[in-house]
Amino acid sequence: PIWAPGGGLAVLAGGAALRLFPARPAHGEAEAMAEPSDHVIIGNLPADFTDEALKTNFEAYGTIKWFRLNNASQGQKSALIEFSSVEEATWLVENLDGNIPLGLEAEVSVKYKPAKGGGKGGGGGGGMMRPSP
Repeated sequence: PIWAPGGGLAVLAGGAALRLFPARPAHGEAEAMAEPSDHVIIGNLPADFTDEALKTNFEAYGTIKWFRLNNASQGQKSALIEFSSVEEATWLVENLDGNIPLGLEAEVSVKYKPAKGGGKGGGGGGGMMRPSP
């Protein structure tokens, strides 16, 4: 598809019509829409990633108040983590998104959790909230 501000229909020379889709946000803009918070979503985790591995790998970056590790979808897991401060969560979003954290072998995505009603809904499922010891 062709992406353009506002989308719409363009008529090309010769009378051919071309459908233009609303512009996608530039890389990083979509993430900027979510307000900074102490909750982050970490995606692209290995399918065999465990609660213990989450604590081992991510406690190095901040104090985890609680987390939920979601079941694998398309061969990968995701996690919702609440850190003890917005500053800790912000550091992860700014420094780990698109990078390989210590102890892992592939890039992860790190985004702020969207405010209630701001997400795309559904999906993920599974897992339970587990307070960090």
